[in-house]
Amino acid sequence: MQLKRQFRVILLQIISILFGLIIFGMFLPKLIAVHWLSTLLFGIAVALSRLLDIQLPQGGKLHIDTAVIIASILLFPLQDVLAIIAIGMLGSMLLKQIRLGFGNVAYQLSLKINTAFLSANLFYLAGGRPGAVEPFFGIMAILILCASYSIIDQSFDRLATASNRGTPFVPALLSAIHFLGPVYLSLSSLGVLLAVMYGGMKYWSLILFFL
Repeated sequence: MQLKRQFRVILLQIISILFGLIIFGMFLPKLIAVHWLSTLLFGIAVALSRLLDIQLPQGGKLHIDTAVIIASILLFPLQDVLAIIAIGMLGSMLLKQIRLGFGNVAYQLSLKINTAFLSANLFYLAGGRPGAVEPFFGIMAILILCASYSIIDQSFDRLATASNRGTPFVPALLSAIHFLGPVYLSLSSLGVLLAVMYGGMKYWSLILFFL
């Protein structure tokens, strides 16, 4: 039983890493050089936001990088978003002096890349366009982005937990959505607000976000 459980965990990690590498490899060549400063600054913002945790009532903690990633999806092309996530994830590990093996680093990064890729494409399918934040007329696309990002992010997390512990996935996911849904809603709202502020304040909005 233990061997079977370990096999499921390793298989899940391999699939996640492969999917993440394929996505990153597809979009990295499309990285727009003109956005390099925005990409760097938002990457730093992701790294810093991962140092700020929300302590959950039922135990555990949640990073607030969700808000910055949501804002990035609303503002920038997908290839820039993936670069922002890579800079932020790797930067936060350096700041925290977390020493992980290549496999663990690739797995953690791939989960975020996969989450952003899937939720961003749902946002595009709903009519959303990066750089055109419309909090009124584009509300449906924004809601789909926020909801899908939250559900997908929690799904990956609960799937990993279920595979590792051998517990049912669906009940764990439903429970997580019930308890963490309001937290993700708050973080998503902050992300939308950051994207709206960025339209008028540019880089100053990032400073205001952390105040």
